[in-house]
Amino acid sequence: MNVLVLCSPRFNNETVEERFWPVDKLIISEIKKTGHETAAMLFDKAKPLQLDGYDVAFNLCDGFEDIHDEAIVPNILATAKIPFTGNTAEVIDLTISKLKIKEKLMENGILTPDFQVFETGDEKVGIALNSQVIIKPAIGHASCGIEVENVVDSEEKLRKRIKSVIDECKCPVVVERYIEGREFCIPILGNENPEAMPMLEIDYSTYDEHLPKILSYKAKWSKNSNVFKNTDSVIAKEVEPKLKKKIEGTARAAFKALGCRGYASVDVRVDKDNNVYVIDTNPNCYIAGESDFVKASAEKGMNYADLLNKILELAMEKPREKLQK
Repeated sequence: MNVLVLCSPRFNNETVEERFWPVDKLIISEIKKTGHETAAMLFDKAKPLQLDGYDVAFNLCDGFEDIHDEAIVPNILATAKIPFTGNTAEVIDLTISKLKIKEKLMENGILTPDFQVFETGDEKVGIALNSQVIIKPAIGHASCGIEVENVVDSEEKLRKRIKSVIDECKCPVVVERYIEGREFCIPILGNENPEAMPMLEIDYSTYDEHLPKILSYKAKWSKNSNVFKNTDSVIAKEVEPKLKKKIEGTARAAFKALGCRGYASVDVRVDKDNNVYVIDTNPNCYIAGESDFVKASAEKGMNYADLLNKILELAMEKPREKLQK
């Protein structure tokens, strides 16, 4: 196949740099190992995409200054009837919103923590504060705007932090009940019959016991921070079979409820009564060499190139009529 790898440009102080991210370079080199004819291109929304001669596009475009621009590339590819990896513009647009995700989950009978939306922080507090709650920007990915200070247990702290997050992230917030318990990430691969890959558990064993156990923005991306150094995702080993089946079933159900295709990951928390709550879903999730998805694939016996080739195969399976927005 002739594969076009579409990548986002790099931004530096609001200046677009015409060069590829290191992670994209790695993915491009791994796709070439599959034997496909492979070309790479930086996407520029101000210029038309040259798509002639390509059988499939590997869509790596994300991280736009305006998060809503993430739906542009799959929409262009769908209109051009070019098969592409990952999720449709409709799914990308839906899952930008934590509120829309929750609504879809609830419509399909999938547990998600109780919540309340705040637009200013001055609204009447309707969510119970008899236990901790966590504040999340209503729009966004990758734990942006989420730090340990977002977990609070009083109205005074709640209002103060809500206003801080709204000011920082320029959007409303979702305040949800904090689920105390084990946290798992379940990579999902497939289309109509998605497969739950080996699940990962977030290891908080060396984490500061006085801090709420969450994957904050610093814990995910700030490599020099203590919270980054003391959190890791590891292949989940000690999970009772009945609970494992329940977690996997919940993750697959969330994948299908949101209309996902190709690949995505689902994050869940399990409380003391083994109730499984979906706390986030990530279509077109991170697939760098050190990512949870690659760890899960390796556990299953797939090398990096095998995983990327499987994602391409799933893209080619998509019925063309379903590529239309």
